[in-house]
Parts: sequence; structure tokens; C-alpha cells
Amino acid sequence: MIVLYSYWLSSCSWRIRFALCLKGIPYEYKAVDLVKGEQFSPEFEKLNPLHCVPVLADDHVVVSDSYAIFLYLEEKYTQKPLLPVDPQIRALNLQGWQQYPYPQIPAAPLSDRGGFEPDPKRGRSESWRVNERGWVGSGSG
Repeated sequence: MIVLYSYWLSSCSWRIRFALCLKGIPYEYKAVDLVKGEQFSPEFEKLNPLHCVPVLADDHVVVSDSYAIFLYLEEKYTQKPLLPVDPQIRALNLQGWQQYPYPQIPAAPLSDRGGFEPDPKRGRSESWRVNERGWVGSGSG
């Protein structure tokens, strides 16, 4: 069973969750709370000494970095390919992968955001307000 170590706000993690879903690959989601510093735990450091998400564990294979994970999934799980066969078009797709993160997902590192606080005015736990650095607006809803 594939295990994906991820954080809900990581655009790189979202890329891999999209790829897993589009390819129809079942996986177990393990949350790594970057705000709480769980990426620095000894258990996570064994998986990824660079302390970042996503990390994909597939049996005895552990891959970090969304680009490397995507290519690993594309090569190992050939059902429902996500990249075109033509090398030129494939290269253009991969080039776009690195240059254009999903616009609806904030792409700046968490350390630049200063963390998040629930918005008491909205009264919902999934809502977030802008922090002192001016990053995130309200959540879904």
C-alpha cells in the first residue's frame, strides 16, 4: 500500500494527491503538520532528512519531491498515463509542471507565512484569516 506523507496546504502535496486520484491508485494519507514542526520528528527525518513534504512510501521505496514522485508514479503505475507519449509534448508538459503551480493553492513556503490562526468571526474551523504578513484569505466556504 502506498503511503503519502503530506500537509493539507502544500501545493506540491496537492499535485501528488491529484496524480494518485487521476491514476486511480489507492493510498493512505498521513498528515504531517508543518506548523507544529512534525517534519522535524525523528520518524519523519528517517523518511526525508530534508524535512519537507510530500514523501511517498511504496513498499520499500521512499521518494520525496513532488516532481520525482510524479515521475515515479508515471513509470511504475502505467495505467491511466498522465503524460503524452510524444517526447516534445511530454517535455512541454513537464516544463509547465515546474513553472505553474496550481493557482488556487498558495505556493509560498510556510516559513514565509508565519503560521495560521482560525478566524473567530467566521466561526468555522476550516476558515483562515490573513496573518500578520498578509498571506492567506478565508478558506473554502
